[in-house]
Amino acid sequence: MSTLRPDLAIIAGTIPAGARVLDVGCGDGALMAALRDAKGIDARGLEIESANVASAVARGLAVVQGDADTDLADYP
Repeated sequence: MSTLRPDLAIIAGTIPAGARVLDVGCGDGALMAALRDAKGIDARGLEIESANVASAVARGLAVVQGDADTDLADYP
């Protein structure tokens, strides 16, 4: 996980292996991918920008497009 931005590396350090994570505002999925690969986490993401959603999905991540202010209540 050394390729993560410093702020994301700090967050990654607090998440235990095998955890379930909902990353709200996941961007391109860099944090989720690193956690999946290094810690075997089960990750889901919510992102507003379609280009970021496409990048995250291309990484093999479960990310949906939506606005946390209005769509988070609909997330299972």
